[in-house]
Amino acid sequence: MAAAHVTTSSILLSFLPRLAPATATFATRSTTLYSRQLSHPLLPLLAIPSAIHLNIPGILEGIWDGILKAVPKKKTSHMKKRHRQMAGKGLQDVTNLNKCSACGHIKRAHLLCPYCVAEIKTFFKTHAHEANFAAKEARADEIAEQKVRIEAGLIRAAEGKTKKEAEREELETKRIEKKAAKDAARVIYEKKNPKQIIGKKYIPEVAAEEGVLRYGDEILNRDIPSEAGTNGITSKQYLTAHTIDNAHKTDIFSLAVTSTSVLSASGTSTLKVHSTLSTPPSQTQSLPAHKLGCHHICASKSGTVAASAGFDGTVCIWTSSSANPDFGTQAGSGEWSLHGHVLDGNKPGEIWALALSADGQFLAATNVDGKIGVWDLLLSVGESKGDNAGKKSVGKKIREYETKGSFGLCVDISADGRFTASGHENGGVYVFNNDTGRMVHSLPGLIQPIRTLSFSPLSTYLAAAGDSSTIALYSVAHGEQVANLTGHTAWIFSIDWSFTGEYLASGAWDGKVKIWSVEARHCVATHSETDKALWAVKWLPKVQGRSEAFVTAGANGSLSFYREATGG
Repeated sequence: MAAAHVTTSSILLSFLPRLAPATATFATRSTTLYSRQLSHPLLPLLAIPSAIHLNIPGILEGIWDGILKAVPKKKTSHMKKRHRQMAGKGLQDVTNLNKCSACGHIKRAHLLCPYCVAEIKTFFKTHAHEANFAAKEARADEIAEQKVRIEAGLIRAAEGKTKKEAEREELETKRIEKKAAKDAARVIYEKKNPKQIIGKKYIPEVAAEEGVLRYGDEILNRDIPSEAGTNGITSKQYLTAHTIDNAHKTDIFSLAVTSTSVLSASGTSTLKVHSTLSTPPSQTQSLPAHKLGCHHICASKSGTVAASAGFDGTVCIWTSSSANPDFGTQAGSGEWSLHGHVLDGNKPGEIWALALSADGQFLAATNVDGKIGVWDLLLSVGESKGDNAGKKSVGKKIREYETKGSFGLCVDISADGRFTASGHENGGVYVFNNDTGRMVHSLPGLIQPIRTLSFSPLSTYLAAAGDSSTIALYSVAHGEQVANLTGHTAWIFSIDWSFTGEYLASGAWDGKVKIWSVEARHCVATHSETDKALWAVKWLPKVQGRSEAFVTAGANGSLSFYREATGG
């Protein structure tokens, strides 16, 4: 057994001489002579001194350490380490974002901190008594201030300066200023049209402007009522004078008014003309116009030119047989006839809303890309070709205004011809100077679609309304919003100024029509005889001996005429 032990040790020592150092005792290390050698017949070269004793556990431990060092460890890539670092940083940032900036507690994002809310509630509970006391003191101060004001009013009354007299003086000042403005306007008008004024021969082209001045003078010459600020009128009564049921088989989308007639456009292919000279109004003409129906119609204030836009993409120009030498018509019964089509610069289906100048020479129209085109209807562009062959082309496109690209829903030209205004689907209202061709105002205030707008008779104000159910009133000179008329609870589709500029009429989706006092800034009358949408409302021209009147039309296909309760 001893020989076998020595042989095994010798074999291990010969294979691993460096890994396991000799562990012999002091006597073994100091001995220089070997007592004997054991030689194996199969391994003659391997021989170990018999006096050496090997420590096998120590050798195995060293072998295991070497193996561990020799085998490569599993390495983590740099990218994974970076991802772990970023994930940890992101978690830390999220934790910081969800900390309350006041108390530092963790809270849910976009919610009030419950700890702070609890503190605030506790504070209010503990200080409620102090708050009530402060409110009582404030109320006492307010009562004292009212007493001081009353005493001051008594002093003014004693001095002969009552509040009512002061308001009367203020109104008198405004009257003088307006009278001066009217006189200046009349002087300018007389210089431009001396024959018409001196000879008292009013032709249709200038009747509207002169009529505005005449009715304006009537307003200025009225006595000032006792109540200042509202002309003494807090409400007005309008009666339903006449209703023409089923005037059209479908919705009546638009109305145009002249001094003698009302033109109506609907989803049918015909336009209808009703005379306002007869009582009740009666139909005088039915004009074949647009095969797919008509969505807009307008007429000049002169009453001799009208324009209509249809769902088939065509734009028709109509003329009355009243005296209009510019359009080649002669005096007659006042019947309407087709004059031609607007073809120059008009792609089929591009035009939407229409407006004519007071004399009927210029046509403004909006299109789907937000641009406003202007045509001179007295200019000729020659014979039409291609798909429009056989149609008479009327007017030449002379200008195009650029906006922000939103759909143009409505347009109007001021009575003096200086400005063109447009309302758009994005809530934008833009005013352009026709002399310079530049945008002068981009009006604020409304952010929902603008479906209707209108200049006042003297071109001093612009009214705009739409999906916001509010009528915004703007100063044309300064481009600022001066008033908001609120009262409608549905979309407003149509507004129109009275010929004196004293009142506004508006029609809405819920079938209600409201009359507004422009000076008082409030509604003075409301009619709701139908629950269907009112697409159009128009004031009728003021006729001597008759009271104010207006006409409405909408989804029920009927025309309703209203007149003021007082007068004829």
